[in-house]
Amino acid sequence: YFVCYRFIKMQKIKKDLQGYIGGKKSVFLFTGDKGSALLMNIIKEMEVSIVFIDTEYQFNEIMDYINSSGSKIEIINSHASVDFTSWMSECCYQRKTKVLKEYLDKTNAECLIVPFIDEERNNGIEDSYLTGISNIKILRPLSDLTERDVWIKIKEYKLPFSPLYNKGYRFVDCKCCTTHHGRKKYIEEDKNGELDKETEEKLKSLGYM
Repeated sequence: YFVCYRFIKMQKIKKDLQGYIGGKKSVFLFTGDKGSALLMNIIKEMEVSIVFIDTEYQFNEIMDYINSSGSKIEIINSHASVDFTSWMSECCYQRKTKVLKEYLDKTNAECLIVPFIDEERNNGIEDSYLTGISNIKILRPLSDLTERDVWIKIKEYKLPFSPLYNKGYRFVDCKCCTTHHGRKKYIEEDKNGELDKETEEKLKSLGYM
């Protein structure tokens, strides 16, 4: 029953997505996470542009994963000067949101497909890309899936995925903001707030502390 249910669910996700983006200029935001791995398989026969934003703080494993994927992924470099230690939300805006919005405007995109499930939304990863983007239809095909659902399908389809997950990471984001426990949450008003030890060590290795 469960196998059959999962099969039907994935077929519905694909059918609904095809039905919505048909004839529309569509862009898929590839982030290198587990949802991206699954969605790449779902959209492989659809007319969709695939874009990855290189914030210049990406894990080397993510870049290696993209380069070895064999997929046509357009990599956009942010070239922003602001960094995590000066203002986290501004860093995300300059290195993610602004770059993505400019790309969508330039390509006259009509809908944006994102790979996030609710765990990524609750962890703040989705907001770090999409806060302020409101002039385009945002599609979340995997939003009703759990982490377990995604991993079951990745294993079932034998899909390649980021090696970061084999190193104990549960979520994938910029290396300065990602810990094994999730995405670092930084309170902007508390400039003197303490960082967790893992994030602090990463910032030191990046030359910020």
